[in-house]
Amino acid sequence: YNKAIYFHGADEGRKVRIIEANPAGCFTICEELGTMSNPVPAKTDTAYWSIMAFGEIKKVSEMEEARNIMQEMLNKYV
Repeated sequence: YNKAIYFHGADEGRKVRIIEANPAGCFTICEELGTMSNPVPAKTDTAYWSIMAFGEIKKVSEMEEARNIMQEMLNKYV
């Protein structure tokens, strides 16, 4: 949404303190595709794909923006 990845969580805690100290972030998605038989040299392996996105983590502080983002999350997941 808005060319960004949004997370919902508490306003305080360890995660928030870490982000405040270093806002560099990475978001990774992985999907296991299954076991491959007879790859060389191991005779077995796991196939998967992944994607990584890097950027700066910023807190959404404006109430209207936060409300719109939350509504988009609710539209998607509820």
